[in-house]
Amino acid sequence: MKTKKVFAALFASFMIAASVSAFDGATFWKEYGGGIKNGDNIVHIGAAPYLSGVFGLHVNGTYEKAVHINNMLPFTFGGTAGFTFASGISVVNVDALAKYHFNFGIEPLDVYAGVVLGAKGVFLKGFGSAFGFDWGGIAGATWFFTDNMGVTLETGWPYWLNAKFTLKF
Repeated sequence: MKTKKVFAALFASFMIAASVSAFDGATFWKEYGGGIKNGDNIVHIGAAPYLSGVFGLHVNGTYEKAVHINNMLPFTFGGTAGFTFASGISVVNVDALAKYHFNFGIEPLDVYAGVVLGAKGVFLKGFGSAFGFDWGGIAGATWFFTDNMGVTLETGWPYWLNAKFTLKF
Protein backbone atom coordinates (compact mmCIF):
# COMPACT_ATOMS: atom_id res chain seq x y z
CA MET A 1 0.00 0.00 0.00
CA LYS A 2 2.88 2.35 0.79
CA THR A 3 4.33 1.86 -2.70
CA LYS A 4 1.02 2.94 -4.25
CA LYS A 5 0.99 6.14 -2.19
CA VAL A 6 4.58 6.98 -3.10
CA PHE A 7 3.89 6.30 -6.80
CA ALA A 8 0.73 8.45 -6.71
CA ALA A 9 2.55 11.32 -4.97
CA LEU A 10 5.44 11.22 -7.46
CA PHE A 11 3.05 11.05 -10.43
CA ALA A 12 0.98 13.98 -9.11
CA SER A 13 4.11 16.05 -8.40
CA PHE A 14 5.43 15.42 -11.91
CA MET A 15 2.10 16.35 -13.50
CA ILE A 16 1.84 19.58 -11.51
CA ALA A 17 5.43 20.65 -12.15
CA ALA A 18 5.25 19.82 -15.86
CA SER A 19 2.00 21.64 -16.47
CA VAL A 20 2.40 24.88 -14.46
CA SER A 21 3.97 26.87 -17.30
CA ALA A 22 1.83 25.38 -20.06
CA PHE A 23 -1.54 25.36 -18.30
CA ASP A 24 -4.43 27.10 -20.07
CA GLY A 25 -7.65 27.04 -18.06
CA ALA A 26 -9.76 27.71 -21.16
CA THR A 27 -8.75 24.44 -22.83
CA PHE A 28 -8.14 22.21 -19.78
CA TRP A 29 -11.77 21.02 -19.61
CA LYS A 30 -12.63 21.28 -23.31
CA GLU A 31 -9.81 19.72 -25.32
CA TYR A 32 -8.10 16.36 -25.54
CA GLY A 33 -4.40 16.18 -24.78
CA GLY A 34 -1.81 14.32 -26.83
CA GLY A 35 -3.04 15.63 -30.16
CA ILE A 36 -6.23 13.56 -29.97
CA LYS A 37 -9.03 15.02 -32.09
CA ASN A 38 -12.76 14.44 -32.25
CA GLY A 39 -13.37 11.25 -34.25
CA ASP A 40 -9.96 9.66 -33.63
CA ASN A 41 -9.75 5.91 -33.01
CA ILE A 42 -7.44 4.71 -30.24
CA VAL A 43 -6.23 1.13 -29.70
CA HIS A 44 -4.27 -0.05 -26.64
CA ILE A 45 -2.52 -3.40 -26.11
CA GLY A 46 -1.28 -3.89 -22.56
CA ALA A 47 -0.19 -6.09 -19.71
CA ALA A 48 -0.38 -5.81 -15.94
CA PRO A 49 0.66 -7.99 -13.00
CA TYR A 50 -2.11 -9.98 -11.33
CA LEU A 51 -1.58 -9.88 -7.57
CA SER A 52 -4.64 -11.41 -5.92
CA GLY A 53 -3.22 -14.15 -3.71
CA VAL A 54 -1.12 -15.59 -6.55
CA PHE A 55 1.14 -13.92 -9.10
CA GLY A 56 0.03 -13.90 -12.73
CA LEU A 57 -0.27 -11.76 -15.82
CA HIS A 58 -3.27 -9.76 -17.06
CA VAL A 59 -3.17 -9.15 -20.85
CA ASN A 60 -5.70 -6.74 -22.35
CA GLY A 61 -6.79 -4.85 -25.45
CA THR A 62 -8.88 -1.70 -25.68
CA TYR A 63 -10.63 0.20 -28.48
CA GLU A 64 -11.89 3.78 -28.03
CA LYS A 65 -13.51 6.45 -30.21
CA ALA A 66 -13.01 10.15 -29.39
CA VAL A 67 -16.40 11.92 -29.22
CA HIS A 68 -16.85 15.56 -28.20
CA ILE A 69 -20.12 15.83 -26.27
CA ASN A 70 -21.93 19.12 -27.09
CA ASN A 71 -18.82 20.17 -29.04
CA MET A 72 -16.96 20.83 -25.79
CA LEU A 73 -16.56 17.82 -23.49
CA PRO A 74 -13.66 15.53 -24.54
CA PHE A 75 -14.81 11.93 -24.00
CA THR A 76 -13.75 8.60 -25.46
CA PHE A 77 -16.08 5.60 -25.48
CA GLY A 78 -15.22 2.01 -26.24
CA GLY A 79 -14.59 -1.42 -24.87
CA THR A 80 -11.87 -3.56 -23.37
CA ALA A 81 -11.25 -7.29 -23.09
CA GLY A 82 -8.69 -9.02 -20.94
CA PHE A 83 -7.37 -12.41 -19.91
CA THR A 84 -5.59 -13.19 -16.66
CA PHE A 85 -3.22 -16.14 -16.45
CA ALA A 86 -2.11 -17.27 -12.98
CA SER A 87 -1.38 -20.49 -11.16
CA GLY A 88 -4.69 -22.32 -10.78
CA ILE A 89 -6.86 -19.39 -11.87
CA SER A 90 -7.95 -17.79 -15.14
CA VAL A 91 -10.07 -14.65 -15.44
CA VAL A 92 -11.77 -13.33 -18.58
CA ASN A 93 -13.31 -9.86 -18.60
CA VAL A 94 -15.23 -7.87 -21.24
CA ASP A 95 -16.09 -4.26 -20.37
CA ALA A 96 -17.52 -1.07 -21.82
CA LEU A 97 -15.63 2.09 -20.90
CA ALA A 98 -16.00 5.85 -20.89
CA LYS A 99 -13.12 8.28 -20.28
CA TYR A 100 -12.99 12.03 -19.76
CA HIS A 101 -9.76 13.67 -21.01
CA PHE A 102 -7.86 16.65 -19.60
CA ASN A 103 -5.51 18.97 -21.49
CA PHE A 104 -2.55 20.11 -19.37
CA GLY A 105 -1.04 22.02 -22.31
CA ILE A 106 1.83 19.56 -22.80
CA GLU A 107 1.37 18.57 -26.44
CA PRO A 108 2.28 14.84 -26.38
CA LEU A 109 0.51 14.16 -23.03
CA ASP A 110 -3.09 12.96 -22.68
CA VAL A 111 -4.45 12.50 -19.12
CA TYR A 112 -7.82 10.88 -18.42
CA ALA A 113 -10.15 9.42 -15.81
CA GLY A 114 -12.98 7.03 -16.51
CA VAL A 115 -15.25 4.15 -15.60
CA VAL A 116 -15.57 0.53 -16.77
CA LEU A 117 -18.65 -1.70 -16.58
CA GLY A 118 -18.97 -5.24 -17.88
CA ALA A 119 -18.81 -8.93 -17.08
CA LYS A 120 -16.14 -11.39 -15.98
CA GLY A 121 -15.67 -15.11 -15.65
CA VAL A 122 -13.39 -16.66 -13.04
CA PHE A 123 -12.17 -20.21 -13.64
CA LEU A 124 -10.51 -21.99 -10.68
CA LYS A 125 -8.65 -25.21 -11.45
CA GLY A 126 -10.39 -28.04 -9.61
CA PHE A 127 -13.14 -25.80 -8.19
CA GLY A 128 -15.24 -24.78 -11.20
CA SER A 129 -16.17 -21.34 -12.41
CA ALA A 130 -18.09 -18.22 -11.43
CA PHE A 131 -19.46 -15.29 -13.42
CA GLY A 132 -20.24 -11.78 -12.31
CA PHE A 133 -20.15 -8.06 -12.94
CA ASP A 134 -16.95 -6.15 -13.54
CA TRP A 135 -16.93 -2.44 -12.66
CA GLY A 136 -14.62 0.25 -11.39
CA GLY A 137 -12.76 3.48 -12.00
CA ILE A 138 -9.57 4.08 -13.97
CA ALA A 139 -7.09 6.93 -14.40
CA GLY A 140 -4.10 7.17 -16.67
CA ALA A 141 -1.83 9.11 -18.96
CA THR A 142 -0.60 8.53 -22.50
CA TRP A 143 2.63 9.98 -23.85
CA PHE A 144 2.61 10.10 -27.68
CA PHE A 145 6.19 9.88 -28.96
CA THR A 146 4.92 10.25 -32.57
CA ASP A 147 1.62 11.57 -33.95
CA ASN A 148 0.13 8.06 -33.89
CA MET A 149 2.09 5.95 -31.37
CA GLY A 150 2.53 6.22 -27.63
CA VAL A 151 2.78 4.49 -24.29
CA THR A 152 0.13 4.51 -21.58
CA LEU A 153 0.28 3.93 -17.84
CA GLU A 154 -3.08 3.30 -16.23
CA THR A 155 -4.25 2.48 -12.73
CA GLY A 156 -7.61 1.27 -11.50
CA TRP A 157 -9.88 -1.71 -11.93
CA PRO A 158 -9.00 -4.60 -12.46
CA TYR A 159 -5.24 -3.95 -11.95
CA TRP A 160 -3.18 -1.47 -9.99
CA LEU A 161 -0.73 -0.59 -12.77
CA ASN A 162 -1.18 -1.41 -16.45
CA ALA A 163 1.41 -0.60 -19.15
CA LYS A 164 0.08 -0.28 -22.70
CA PHE A 165 1.29 0.34 -26.24
CA THR A 166 -1.06 2.85 -27.89
CA LEU A 167 -1.99 3.52 -31.53
CA LYS A 168 -4.10 6.48 -32.67
CA PHE A 169 -5.65 6.70 -36.15
